[in-house]
Amino acid sequence: MKTINSSSTLTFRSKSLAVLIISFLGLFIMPLQSFAIDYYGVNGTTNIATATLTCWGTNLDGTGTNPTTFNNTADKFIIPVGCTMTLSAIITLNGATLDVFGTLIGGTSPVKGTGAFILETGGTLKTSNTNGVAASSGTSGAVQTTTKTFNAGANYEYNGTAAQTANNPTTANNIIISNTGGIISITNSITALSGTFTVNPNATLNMGLKTLKGSGSFLLGAGATLKTSNTNATPITEAVGQLTGTKTFDPSANYTFSAAQTVDQSITEITSANNIEINVTGTPANLTLSTPIRVTAVLTMTAGTLTLGDNNLTIASPDTYLSNPKILLTGTGRIVDKTTELNMIKKDILFYTSQNQLFVKGTAAGEMITVYNTKGQTITKVMATDNLTTINLKKGFYLLQLKSPTNVGSFKVVIN
Repeated sequence: MKTINSSSTLTFRSKSLAVLIISFLGLFIMPLQSFAIDYYGVNGTTNIATATLTCWGTNLDGTGTNPTTFNNTADKFIIPVGCTMTLSAIITLNGATLDVFGTLIGGTSPVKGTGAFILETGGTLKTSNTNGVAASSGTSGAVQTTTKTFNAGANYEYNGTAAQTANNPTTANNIIISNTGGIISITNSITALSGTFTVNPNATLNMGLKTLKGSGSFLLGAGATLKTSNTNATPITEAVGQLTGTKTFDPSANYTFSAAQTVDQSITEITSANNIEINVTGTPANLTLSTPIRVTAVLTMTAGTLTLGDNNLTIASPDTYLSNPKILLTGTGRIVDKTTELNMIKKDILFYTSQNQLFVKGTAAGEMITVYNTKGQTITKVMATDNLTTINLKKGFYLLQLKSPTNVGSFKVVIN
């Protein structure tokens, strides 16, 4: 007979197998300390909290013997591949392990206790917890167990309806931002993304100073918003453009730049947007276009300046931006009316009046000057032949449109 020291601890993953081995070998064990049992989740379960132990079983499909507690040390609760389970209340694991190969929809409720949590390669955690996945303090977020393991090939989705602090791992396969009611703020730079980082339509991602790196891809959906306060010379490229996979920016996406600058920054990666907000401070507090950009809705100049350089800014209501001192035209770039596709003229035009005559100085040969009254009716049209054009007008208020084949500008004048 073989004797095992009474101070030894034997852990079996199956109680029936342990009994069989003991009977067959005639082992004398004193004492028999623990049996580790694997329980498998039932696909589609909508509440896996303590009160619903019947959604776990010893068979692979979740049938079989049910557990009586989550507190047996070395017991493992497995959400297998292809299985989706939902947590609708706090679950406490004191000693046991929750091992996710499939999908856990965590909602706002956390997994807590002295046990362990494992998110396996290919496994998915969806959370609407306002503190994201797992805060460094260990006392907030979706996972608050003593031991936490997030494999590099795991997937995450932030699907809350209020603002969420990501508290994200630094490695991941796929990440989806599907929050419908608040901003998702990335907590940790991601050093190895192997899949796709997706910002769903109308969701908002705040990268702050953080960055994405790896072999993965980035997708910013229609109506989605990307916010960055990165201080690098090319903030979008630094924030998400370092991924070596495909970068897709929907033409109707929105962007906010809010760096405390130490260098002049450029807008890269994108050629069109719905809305852009520039709110940069520091020195020089300026963004420069690196490519022509088309803004279909609104450009908001909260703080800082925008330099067009040699690239055009195409936008609606161009007159508003033409008179904005925060938009600098230092090169060949122009503000373009997105409706007419004509460049807006921004240059010094001087007006003189004398005996019902208007003298327009600063015109160029070939430019057409159209004069409208306050009702929008055309009064006269004059083709400029040089830099000084004379127009006969009565006293009153007028709107002048100065137009060439590629440029257009509007000016208000009064004849006294």
